[in-house]
Amino acid sequence: MKMRPTNQTAIILSDCGEVISALSYEDVQNNQNLVSDFVSKHLTEKHLCVGLKMTHNIYIPSIVLSLQELQHAFIFLPTEGNESQSIINDLGLVWVLSFTSSDKCEATLALNGHKLILEKHLSQKKKYENIFYVIRTSGTTGQNKFVRVGKHCIESNVKSLSKIFDVKSTDTIFFGTPLTFDPSMIELLLALHNNACLLITSPNNHVNPARLHQTLFHPQNGVSVLQIVPSLFQRWSQTQIESILVNPRLRVLAFGGEFFPRSVLEYKKSDGLKIFNLYGITEVSCWATACETTGEELDEVALGHALEDTVVELRDEKGGKVTNGEGEIYIGSENRMCFVDDESVHLQKVIFRATGDMAYVNERGLFYKGRKNDVFKRLGHKLHLSKIEEMIKNETGLDNKCVWCRTQSKLLAFFVIGSFDKNTKDKILDKVKIKMLHTLPRHCFPDYVDIVRKCPITSHGKTDKKALESLFLHRNRPDKRSVIDTFTSLICQYFGFDLNQLSKIQKNTFFEIGGNSILAVQLLNEFRDELGGECPPDLVTALFEKDLKACFDSARLVTLAPSRKRPQTPKTDTNCVLKKSKNEVALTIAWKHNLEACVDSSPLVFHHKSRALVAVGSFSHIFAVLDTCTGEKVAKFVLPDVVEGQPCLSPCGNFLYVGCFDGKMYCLDFTSNEVKWSYATAERIKCKPALCRESTAIVFGSYDKQVHCVAILDGSPVWTTLVSESIVSAPLVQNSKIYIATICGTCLCLSETTGTILWTYKSPSPIFGAPCTLSDSILWPNVHGNIISLSAEGHKNWNCECQGHLYSSLVRYKNSAIFGCHDRNLYALRVEDGVPKTEVIAGLGDILTTPCICEDRVVVAGNSGHLFVVDLEGGLMGRLRLPGQIFSSVVTLEGRMFVGCRDNNLYCVVTNKT
Repeated sequence: MKMRPTNQTAIILSDCGEVISALSYEDVQNNQNLVSDFVSKHLTEKHLCVGLKMTHNIYIPSIVLSLQELQHAFIFLPTEGNESQSIINDLGLVWVLSFTSSDKCEATLALNGHKLILEKHLSQKKKYENIFYVIRTSGTTGQNKFVRVGKHCIESNVKSLSKIFDVKSTDTIFFGTPLTFDPSMIELLLALHNNACLLITSPNNHVNPARLHQTLFHPQNGVSVLQIVPSLFQRWSQTQIESILVNPRLRVLAFGGEFFPRSVLEYKKSDGLKIFNLYGITEVSCWATACETTGEELDEVALGHALEDTVVELRDEKGGKVTNGEGEIYIGSENRMCFVDDESVHLQKVIFRATGDMAYVNERGLFYKGRKNDVFKRLGHKLHLSKIEEMIKNETGLDNKCVWCRTQSKLLAFFVIGSFDKNTKDKILDKVKIKMLHTLPRHCFPDYVDIVRKCPITSHGKTDKKALESLFLHRNRPDKRSVIDTFTSLICQYFGFDLNQLSKIQKNTFFEIGGNSILAVQLLNEFRDELGGECPPDLVTALFEKDLKACFDSARLVTLAPSRKRPQTPKTDTNCVLKKSKNEVALTIAWKHNLEACVDSSPLVFHHKSRALVAVGSFSHIFAVLDTCTGEKVAKFVLPDVVEGQPCLSPCGNFLYVGCFDGKMYCLDFTSNEVKWSYATAERIKCKPALCRESTAIVFGSYDKQVHCVAILDGSPVWTTLVSESIVSAPLVQNSKIYIATICGTCLCLSETTGTILWTYKSPSPIFGAPCTLSDSILWPNVHGNIISLSAEGHKNWNCECQGHLYSSLVRYKNSAIFGCHDRNLYALRVEDGVPKTEVIAGLGDILTTPCICEDRVVVAGNSGHLFVVDLEGGLMGRLRLPGQIFSSVVTLEGRMFVGCRDNNLYCVVTNKT
């Protein structure tokens, strides 16, 4: 594999579009020479196999080219666990290259500040003549096998795909497939063969779909060629997939390793994008067929034509060739030679490999049916899992994965739905079961049905059906489950990990693997229901503040008593009977504005000159300012990351201050559509800022565990105070003091002038809602459902316990504090003679966000997507259902209501008397 040394970029390390480091082809050549000199001094014999124990890095092209030049083969070794040592022994590897310190270090080489280590192992040496690389199969075609891949075998593959994809030197190819999976070699060699650019990113971004999306599809530094396993692609949200397919930079999207995801063809795509279906097996490395989709496929996408030097046949159970009908796929070649395990020579002219995959052929082509071992007998019928999945998809419209649990002879069905809560889940399951009962044949009806947010995937990015089966087996022996089993099972369900992969992510935080505060709340609620009691405080703290290892350690310290009965969370009942108000109104949507991703941020309404405006941010990074009457866009900013916090208006009314998940607070001039200044913290910001110091500064908290005070004129720091815990709730500024709470439950009072901590009070659970003043005291709502009253000096006055969790902020109205509770009720809290009293204003049958008081009525949103207007006597004045879930809080101005929705829109709703 020859390359042409030029100044053209060969490989970049990118993080959300920012290029961290890069090498040109000339740099790669220079590093190759260094590695060759280094290796040849120690490896005096040719035709050895060298272990490469490393993750993706910018030196891999140089290392691979060096070993090829020196006539050595190589194999990428797992970097986690003890698996690599058994491979070293099995293959007789004496030498291993790594970037990690080792007690077997024989020599080191400095590469631009990085230390390449040569390890020497006491293995029985083996020879690998005419072998380019060695790879171990994933086991999907049977037992794990070692495959020795000849140079011509993979080069032929690369040349074929270079023509089919029309790869150019201007392309950028994602080098992201696990190095122990042979498609990674296609990515590497496609770039080297065509002098194209490789893009790699950090392991943290690989486990975080949002950050991976930002990295791969950045407008300037994104990829143009993407090879990916369908299950990995479908971890992205519908909105993200929509944006990928119309991304003007992306011109080749190639799926392989699983069923082609037909749903992709239902999206709009850019004219320049070509989508391919690839098929192959490691034993004839790597791809055997390719098919470019037309978008007009009736129901399935064909496997396509065989690549150069490749023969594909369908054979029946007796070995006969099938030209019309069903059979097993065999892949062969006369000169693309690979050797499996102990094979040393091939006597036949064409060597065929059984794939274990079933397909059928007709006049339209060859079509994949699934794995041979996915066929099973049930109730006297021969069934195929892929066929059942297809039937369920056609009847319910939902993506699903089916598993045949052989140990219990049960058919399991898992629906993949990205966003739901416990109560929504029960409703969905009820509906799909009824639908399947009326449409599926009895022998195809599942014994067990469940919902997962993400489909678990193997280390190679394929659907992990063993992990799905494991979820079922764990769910069906709850009394034997420890707290750690319960917690790790939920982490796997929420993020699509296999239990065996948890060791690889335990150094990451909940947020680094794609979590957010809302998802954390949902996970803790479901965990509480599974546990049969409140979550251990240390575990709650660890989830928000520490890495997953700390979470697992906290969970291990608690044992789930088998006799405990789990309480049932009240179900959302949006049809519950409510007392009707005498003043009923009809709610109608005046307008909506699409922000291209979930709008969980609460909007801000304000007047600017003679115009009423509303401002809001979204997960798409868009921050928009709109006219409240028409929805017309006044200003639009695209910030570097998610905007989930509510903005704050400047005293002059010309600027907005808003925090961003890139860790910066922005001052936005919406009159000129310019960023006036930005102030950087060390972590993401969700907290709403508040004006302080006689409106010359703003104060806010960050996930960097500090409270920041910043001058509004130029964004310069006034003071910063470390509080050692992250902050999301908005501060309260009063009488030269700042009251603010952390997500670990610490209430703080700071000096507005200096930021000095005047006092602290530790609440027993996290605090998300903002405090308010009532009867000369500060009220703080914590997640466990306690409202704590503290004096201005930090002394506890009283504690009021509610019947459910509290995520809502407290809203002051005359002599009351109004709030929504997790028990689906809207409450008013009053203090009489120093004694707190709560009363239910209305039972709305929905988990409520922070309410808004508008004249003599309360406007509040429910997580299920309902908007309620209630009078202060508890009468329901009106109700409206929006198309998505709501985690945003409603705001009102001049009779209009504004709320963000998870269908990507900001809604303006108006009332009309009935």
